[in-house]
Amino acid sequence: MKTRILTMLAALLLISTGAFAQSSETPLKGDVNEDGKVDVADINAIIKIMKDAGGTSGETTYYWYAGTTLPDSTNINSIATETLTAKPTTWTAANPKSIAATNNTGSSTYIYYCFPTDWNVTVLDLDKVSEVSLADVSTFTYNNIPYTVQRTGRLIPNDITKSYYAKCKKN
Repeated sequence: MKTRILTMLAALLLISTGAFAQSSETPLKGDVNEDGKVDVADINAIIKIMKDAGGTSGETTYYWYAGTTLPDSTNINSIATETLTAKPTTWTAANPKSIAATNNTGSSTYIYYCFPTDWNVTVLDLDKVSEVSLADVSTFTYNNIPYTVQRTGRLIPNDITKSYYAKCKKN
């Protein structure tokens, strides 16, 4: 009699578990890809999550900036002059990138320049040959990318544009 009751309870438990697993309100534990069953596809989904760094991987975004606001890790993504997905290969001595910036703050201020450190950027004067001497200001890291911040040596008057060029040194 006890065996029969235990068998009935076990059968009832299995039936209720199966019904619970089919419930659309509560996800099935281990059903990573949410297809309603736990199988090899879920293991593959876990491996993909691990490979993609938890879904955070993808194209890397690099920022660079030329302007009057001091860039740091809290504002670089909102003040960036431009974003790229790789170190620029066209910023060469033969074809440097224009990095002009205008002071429109209403008073004299510095012009700041910020590039990913591993780009090895050299700022050039209008002749596109002479290197501009900039003062080192700071470094910071944003999205695991180290950045270097430099500025003009002198305050730039209001309504003045500093036109420089940038080239990336080869690593």
